[in-house]
Amino acid sequence: MTGFQSSGLLNVTKGNVTGYQTAGLTNISGDVKGLQNGGLSNHAKNVEGVQTAGLVNTAKEVFGLQLSGIINKATHLKGYQIGLVNVADSVEKGGGIGLINLYKKGGYREVEISVADYQNVGLSYKSGVKFLYSIISVGYNFLDTPLFSAGFGIGTLTDLGANWFFKPELIWYNYLTKDLSFNTATQSSHLRLGIMKRANKLAITLYPSVYYANVPKGLEGELTKIGEIKPFAQNKHGQFGFGLGLGVAFLK
Repeated sequence: MTGFQSSGLLNVTKGNVTGYQTAGLTNISGDVKGLQNGGLSNHAKNVEGVQTAGLVNTAKEVFGLQLSGIINKATHLKGYQIGLVNVADSVEKGGGIGLINLYKKGGYREVEISVADYQNVGLSYKSGVKFLYSIISVGYNFLDTPLFSAGFGIGTLTDLGANWFFKPELIWYNYLTKDLSFNTATQSSHLRLGIMKRANKLAITLYPSVYYANVPKGLEGELTKIGEIKPFAQNKHGQFGFGLGLGVAFLK
């Protein structure tokens, strides 16, 4: 098929596709050079281009982008996957952004326990590749008003030699009081400039950081204090501050 296929339910091409397939439910084909757009799923042998689906994308070789609402799956990835769960047997180049990224060859995973002034006790799961990994985090603050925290972020790992690594991460946190009401949450964005030392399957990271929190000037309440270190600047919309953390990670 060379050109354009459009269907309310299903497109099936036994051979190869050069062009554009769009269907309300599913597209199925051999090799694809172009774009597959399915309301539910796309399934191809090899993809050189883009797959976008509401639920699932599957392919053997992917040279481009897989974007789905839930799962992206490839045998060999040379590109990017964006979804809740991204899976590939091997990653040659690129990576994934999602809650969980499972890559057998070329992948990176760690479970980290941390302490910080803005998240007194934290547990994080990081997955993807060294160049680009995703972070999910939960934690608790033992402040005058105890706060639960949940976060999502992305990071990258750069080898400095002798098992030292530069580990910048960008994380967005939500802080909640004990009633877990999202109507009264405070959000903050942290840029953490980590320095990591690795020893076999363990690693220790020091995390100096800067953050911005949506705590307007003059606001009174339980969620105005999210860390032990006093903010260095405040405007009518929010506050800027420094943070400091320490993490111990168990690596893949």
